[in-house]
Amino acid sequence: LGTPFPLSPQPAGVKIGPFYLTNISDSAFFAVDSSAAHATQNLAGNSTTANLVFSKPLSRGILAVQATEQLSISQLQPYFNQTASLTFSEQLNARWTFNASAQFTYFQNTLLANPQYLLSYTNAGIVQQTVFALQRGSAMYLSNNFSASYAMSGRTQVTFTPILGTTFTDTPGGWGSVSQFGGGVSVNRSFTPTLGLGLFYSISHSITAGSSSSSPGWSSQNLGVSFHQTFPHSWSVTGNLSASFQTAQLASWTPTGNITLLKAFRRSFISAAYSRSQASTLFVSSGYFDQGDLAYTQSLSRKVSLNAGVGE
Repeated sequence: LGTPFPLSPQPAGVKIGPFYLTNISDSAFFAVDSSAAHATQNLAGNSTTANLVFSKPLSRGILAVQATEQLSISQLQPYFNQTASLTFSEQLNARWTFNASAQFTYFQNTLLANPQYLLSYTNAGIVQQTVFALQRGSAMYLSNNFSASYAMSGRTQVTFTPILGTTFTDTPGGWGSVSQFGGGVSVNRSFTPTLGLGLFYSISHSITAGSSSSSPGWSSQNLGVSFHQTFPHSWSVTGNLSASFQTAQLASWTPTGNITLLKAFRRSFISAAYSRSQASTLFVSSGYFDQGDLAYTQSLSRKVSLNAGVGE
């Protein structure tokens, strides 16, 4: 798992002012909202998405900005969705690296948020996508995070992650926020070129505010393992499995995590993914959020690819 885009001094793509247009995609879609609180709603139409990247090398690090702009048209009605992130990485010394990021997301229609894949393949490899709850109306998210990584050896890395941030949401239920305080630590080791394992633990306390919040506050703990294994014939499996405990929702440890199975071919790949995550930054409340996806990508040329996916 890596960053949503390559943290390289010179991104590839078409230069537009200070930004680089790294890719553009056009998708036809059909989405069905069958939530119990509303009548079933069908949305069909077309979406065009563009990714813009700006990066500036620093003396010992890099500052990068990525913007994803999406315009969708359904039943002759236009919808605009946008995600913008700012990432800063600094190599403090030979072993310590500091990373910080902030992300702003605005969805005029969350049902058309695209992509909805749990994991996506980019030039940087397989990366974790932010999972958003599908709900009617518009939504706005503002979040931040930072971490410090320590390289013990060429194959072992320890990452310390202070949890100190606030996510603001503007949904049909009104404004809300969740502030989280705590910390986490993870240890990752590459045993072979095809096998990597890791251990992680985090503890945090969440405080909510605003009209859209349904919980006064809760504490969370996560303990688990991460893994990546490559098999012969271009098969690979990636994910993490953990036990999650929330004092406000379930007074017991609950399984969470995600797993992705990928089969690569000469010019295409197919992947199946499932995720069960905490809902704190989705619904501004305690609880859990499940999602599964199946995706297929076909490379048509060096710069053009065809993607198809279905999920729930």
